[in-house]
Amino acid sequence: MTLRLPSFVFEHPKLTRVRDDILRRYPAGQAARPRSRLPNLSRLLRRIRNTPREKLPTLARRLSPPDIDALVFAGPSIPDDLDLKVRDILGRRWRNRFAGTLWNHFLQSPGRRALARMASLAAARNPGALSIKVPAEPVSDALDSDDWLTSLGRLVEAGQETLRDKCEQLGLRLNTPAAWLIATKLLRTLSAERLEAETGPFLTTALQKTYELSSTDFFAAVDHYLVTLPVTKFHSDILEFIHLNLGRPEKAPSRWRDISEPAQAKFKQWLARRLMGEILAGDHDRLEFWRHFADYLRNGFVVTTRTTKAIVMIFPTLVAVEFLAVGNAGYLYTLEEYDELLKDIVEIRGECYSESQLKHQIDGSIVGNTKNNRILHHGNWQYDTYPIIHRLVTGGVR
Repeated sequence: MTLRLPSFVFEHPKLTRVRDDILRRYPAGQAARPRSRLPNLSRLLRRIRNTPREKLPTLARRLSPPDIDALVFAGPSIPDDLDLKVRDILGRRWRNRFAGTLWNHFLQSPGRRALARMASLAAARNPGALSIKVPAEPVSDALDSDDWLTSLGRLVEAGQETLRDKCEQLGLRLNTPAAWLIATKLLRTLSAERLEAETGPFLTTALQKTYELSSTDFFAAVDHYLVTLPVTKFHSDILEFIHLNLGRPEKAPSRWRDISEPAQAKFKQWLARRLMGEILAGDHDRLEFWRHFADYLRNGFVVTTRTTKAIVMIFPTLVAVEFLAVGNAGYLYTLEEYDELLKDIVEIRGECYSESQLKHQIDGSIVGNTKNNRILHHGNWQYDTYPIIHRLVTGGVR
């Protein structure tokens, strides 16, 4: 006995009509239609160049949709001398979908006038697609000005927001060349209050991008930052970046030649504080004692010996030496004694075989009485030593 199961075929009437319509328009076995050729961009731009301004409305009407799309997507290839004509044509044939593409062209190549003109049109016609959270008219006007980067920078600088927040409000997405280029320009002019309000990582990244874009802007930004902010307000991220890329002024003078002496002096002060904190971090009493005189520090060096390290702190009227290894006395020298006994080891060699080469006991020297120049770290040494150091760093050697 054979069991036969009935088969069912269900065809939706609408789908059937669609199928039949497709088969009528494209019969089975017929070759596919060749795609229309993409517009020749060079020929299209030449046509625009040869068209007088008064006839642009007619040309705009006659261009095909693929021609218009070609102008939108080929933004970086549009010569700057055609920026006004192309913007006129796109304005007459505008579609909101153009905005994002034109804006992205500008974000990636902000130095091109033609792209700034296109971005101005995008900001005026469809700001919502660009994530612009402020009135779009000033943004469009800034991009349309002769010095569009400076004008846009003024918009970023206006108000009390951080550069990061203001760039985002203006639709200048972070990590794009446009945002970094504008931040680069502003790093040369921001006030101390505005610089202090920025986050260290953001400013460090901005400086790094500046370093990649323009060495002139980078050195100007570093100089402005160091001169403008107090040493105590420096962002450690930025100073570490500067130290990594430029080294010490004494060791790499050619890298620092475009940075002013006041800026170099403040960098040395910061570095001396950092080195002091590193070497004395394990001895709270000594670290806190010398921090009382941090404002008077002018420079600092670390010297490596066979068994330990030493921090050499240079003040306006004296030099102090403290050792990493606990149990060593500290030593005080006049600037003249330092130049004669230690400078070569400290500033040129940076190392010595034994710490004894940094320990020169000189009776009745810098302290101005019968005591020698050692600081013995026991008993009430801070109480006894503080007035001596204070007198020396504030009033000079008696």
